[in-house]
Amino acid sequence: MASAPEASAAHVPAHNWGWFLLRGILALLLGLAAIAFPLSALFAFTLLFAAYAFADGLASLVSGIPGTKEHKGWGALIFRGVTGILVGLLFLVLPAVATISYAYVTLAMLAVWSIIAGTFEIAAAIRLRRAIEGELMLGLSGLISLLLGIAIIVFVMPVPAATMLSAAWLIAIFAFVSGILLVMQALRLRKTGITLQPPRQ
Repeated sequence: MASAPEASAAHVPAHNWGWFLLRGILALLLGLAAIAFPLSALFAFTLLFAAYAFADGLASLVSGIPGTKEHKGWGALIFRGVTGILVGLLFLVLPAVATISYAYVTLAMLAVWSIIAGTFEIAAAIRLRRAIEGELMLGLSGLISLLLGIAIIVFVMPVPAATMLSAAWLIAIFAFVSGILLVMQALRLRKTGITLQPPRQ
C-alpha cells in the first residue's frame, strides 16, 4: 500500500509534468532571444516577453488545476498563472510612448511580474514538498525569478545608460537557469509518476 504522499504524487505528476517541461522550454527560448535580440528593437522585444509571460502563465495555470483536487498547494501555481496571463495582456495593450519612458514602464512591469511569479512559485514548492518529487527545483526556479525582479529594481532601473543591455543579460541568465530547473523538475515528475503509478488490473 502506498502512503498518502505517494498516492498524491502518483496522480499529480502524470497530469502536470508536460506543462513544467513546456515552461522550461519556453524559458530557454526566451534566454536565447534575450541574447540574440537587437537592443534597438525595444517594442518587438516587449512583445516577445509579453508572449512568453502569457504562454508561461497559461502553462502554469493549466498545470495547477488538476492538482488542486489532491493538494491545495497547487493553488499557488494557479495564481501564478493568472498573474502571467494578465501581465502578458497588459504588455500588449500598453501604449507605445516615448522610448525611454516605455523602457522604464516595461522594466517596472517585468520586475513586478518576476517578484509576484517567484513568490507564488516558492509558496507552491513549500506547500507541495510532501506531494511531489523535486520540489526543491521548483522553489529554486521561483527564487531565481524573485531575484531577477529585485535585481532589475536595484541595479538596472537607476542606470539609464545601461538599462536595456543589463536587463537583457539578466533576463537571459534568469531564463537559462529557470528553464534548466523546470526541465529537470518535469523529468523528475515524469519519472516519479511512472514509478508510482499503480499497476493495471
